[in-house]
Amino acid sequence: TVLRTKHIKMKVQIKGNPFVKEAPTTKNFKVIENSENKVVLKTLNKTTDVPYCDSFGVEEEWLIASLPSTKCCVFRVTYCIRLYKSTMMKGMIKSSTDAESEKVWIAFKQWIIDNGH
Repeated sequence: TVLRTKHIKMKVQIKGNPFVKEAPTTKNFKVIENSENKVVLKTLNKTTDVPYCDSFGVEEEWLIASLPSTKCCVFRVTYCIRLYKSTMMKGMIKSSTDAESEKVWIAFKQWIIDNGH
C-alpha cells in the first residue's frame, strides 16, 4: 500500500556535455513502507528537454533499516532504467545514466561522512 506520493521538480546540472547544461527533472517519491525499523521509498525520475528523454525514466528504491536497539542504520539505493520506447541509443543512455548515478552517490556518501553520520 502506498502511503504518500511527493513530486519534486528540479534542474540537474550536466557537466561535460556540450549540448545540455542542465536537465529539468521531476522526481516522484512514493513511500512504500514506513515502520519503526524500516523505510522504503521508490522514486521515478523523468527528465525533459534532453535528447531521447522521452524514451526512458530512472526508477530508484531507497531502503533505510535499523535494528531495534542500535544507533546506526543501513541505507541502500538500487536503480534501474525503465525504457518506454525502443531506441538505438539504449547503450548510450545506460552508460551515461550509470556514470552520472555513480557520481551522485559518491558525492552523497562523502556528504554523509563529512557530516558525521
